[in-house]
Amino acid sequence: MIAEAIREALPEWYESALLDAGVTPIGDPDIDMVSTPEDEGEPLSFKFEVGVRPVAKLGEYKGLEVGKEEKEVEGGDHRHRGRADPRGVSRGWSRSTAPPKRATRY
Repeated sequence: MIAEAIREALPEWYESALLDAGVTPIGDPDIDMVSTPEDEGEPLSFKFEVGVRPVAKLGEYKGLEVGKEEKEVEGGDHRHRGRADPRGVSRGWSRSTAPPKRATRY
């Protein structure tokens, strides 16, 4: 009966411990029951171990200069007529490859 009461109360205790510690966990916790009471009035001890994201610390970045590498392309006309997609895929349509227009009814 004590084990059942512990299983039912454990999620609430876990949430309370996270709020008290100010921790945002990643994944599920590892739970270690340190001591389980045999009789009423005996202490219950347990540990929750959770993964957390590390705190990012920025170094000195202001005033840094970054060079721009120029690439040369050989042969032909390399002007792009459409809009470039960030993934490098062309979004432009030429007249011969444009999709047919669809009629819209209102």
